[in-house]
Amino acid sequence: MIVVTGRAVIKQEKLVEAIAAASEISQLSQAEPGCITYKLYSNPQRPVEFFLFEEWEAQTDLDRHFQSEHFKRFSTILPDLIDDAMVMRRYEVKNVSNF
Repeated sequence: MIVVTGRAVIKQEKLVEAIAAASEISQLSQAEPGCITYKLYSNPQRPVEFFLFEEWEAQTDLDRHFQSEHFKRFSTILPDLIDDAMVMRRYEVKNVSNF
């Protein structure tokens, strides 16, 4: 399993546009083969701070996601929406268990 996390601060004047874009990419990505979870959340204490959480069955699924039209479209508008550099992390999970 591959887990991707991210954090970005959205420009206040772009918040409505960012929420619409986040909703679209989340919905379309969640329908992709191999996508377990694709969610974007905002911080209740600071609504312009967004967090991304993705789970993919395999790296090949994530690679295919990067080639999707909706990902490419989102990537082109993202720089105009964020106020600072987006911090992204990728984790390769070897074992998952419920507790």
